[in-house]
Amino acid sequence: MFRILLRNNTDISLQKDIQTIFAETLIPKHFNPATNKTALQELIFISNGSFGIIYYWLMIDTQIPAEELAMQIACYVKKFLH
Repeated sequence: MFRILLRNNTDISLQKDIQTIFAETLIPKHFNPATNKTALQELIFISNGSFGIIYYWLMIDTQIPAEELAMQIACYVKKFLH
């Protein structure tokens, strides 16, 4: 099912949802992307990288529990931000 939903030229709402979650979590309310393009680029990098990991996980159907995958992604994001 996920392969059908995530194949090329289909709905990218999952990726948009991930970007929204990162934006709501990591960007301060007063953030202005016009004045801080570097921070915006970092957010895009983090969210797209996270989506890539989730996409890979779904497409190869690994046996890693979702909770473990979430912890791995959180660890990668934390390392990048610090």
